[in-house]
Amino acid sequence: SNFKFFTLIFLEKVIKMKKIKILQFPLSSSFGGVTHYVLNVWKELDKQKFSFDFLTFSKELFFEKDLIKDGSKVFHFTCYPQENLEVFKKEFIDILKNNYDIIELHTSYWKNTIMEEIIRNACDSKIIVHAHATGIAPKPIDLCEYEKCLKQHVIIRDTLKSDLIDEKLACSEEAAKWLFGTEKNVKIINNFITINNFKFNREDRQKKREILKMKDAFVIGMVGRYELEKNHAFLIEIASKLKCYITDFKILMIGDGSQKDNIKKEIYSRGLQEFFILIDAVDDTSDWYSAMDIFVLPSIKEAFGLVLLEAQSNGLPCLCSTEIPSIVINKKYSKRISLCDMDEWIETILFYYKNKNSYKARNVLIDYKKFDSSYIIKSIKKIYEEISL
Repeated sequence: SNFKFFTLIFLEKVIKMKKIKILQFPLSSSFGGVTHYVLNVWKELDKQKFSFDFLTFSKELFFEKDLIKDGSKVFHFTCYPQENLEVFKKEFIDILKNNYDIIELHTSYWKNTIMEEIIRNACDSKIIVHAHATGIAPKPIDLCEYEKCLKQHVIIRDTLKSDLIDEKLACSEEAAKWLFGTEKNVKIINNFITINNFKFNREDRQKKREILKMKDAFVIGMVGRYELEKNHAFLIEIASKLKCYITDFKILMIGDGSQKDNIKKEIYSRGLQEFFILIDAVDDTSDWYSAMDIFVLPSIKEAFGLVLLEAQSNGLPCLCSTEIPSIVINKKYSKRISLCDMDEWIETILFYYKNKNSYKARNVLIDYKKFDSSYIIKSIKKIYEEISL
């Protein structure tokens, strides 16, 4: 037993001296939740002790130069496994020759276990699978396709070999149950932000409002990819109802995605364009929150809702659907409302409209210890170190 004890101490010292090499997959040019999380971890971790490389299906990433400049490698798959499995395998095996200590695979649902199997057969890297959703995301439009995906997910989840994954992580208990069938033996890592970066700034508010010519409008904000599960169409319904009560409001939507053109067409076809401001995804949303008066997130499915942390750090009251975990919401200032209750959405927005001068102080509305990077990064660092022993 003494020998084991001293061996463990020796290994811990070796780990502390050695840089831990991690491959992260996937990253996306649409800058969704997974990409946001991975880049936040990359920015915060000590680069003397940890190095990240990145793997993506995107042809290019608009932030790729920054990653390379900082010493990371970015690899691009040229095809999906269902398109050409042999080419996919060859490309992945070549990448694995870089001798990674850990490969972290971020996913929404089980399509297959091809990557895990290739890693197991090709190298000794430890495998982390990290759950980031509570349903099929993005959800296929076709019902038959959705049911097929759901059936496949459940079969894989329920027959998953115990030795295929070394560490299971999830952004919430709901996400753990969805991807692994249980929250047991799954480490919950709250999504996090650097809270101080999102604090309200009066100058930013004035600048952004001048740029967008919003003057004294009541600004309802949303940040998120234009995908069906984010439910941007719900804001069109809100605008059509809200204009019967007030007209000095704007709905500011920030993001990109496959549904953006459809949403634009619907806004124009309903004659609501005067109430909407759509801007593309931005690298840093922190100063945009200051331009808003309330924040909304009417998602149909959401495993966490990171943007709600950002908005509440800025002091914004938030309205979100009941599909979003309650842990993210400060119930004193923010509210979860059923998507079936449009009247309550309108009433709550009008309440904040009428009381808009009573919360101008804009203090941070969330708990640092639960959601600030300085605390969460310690947990992530510990997981990486322990799995590398």
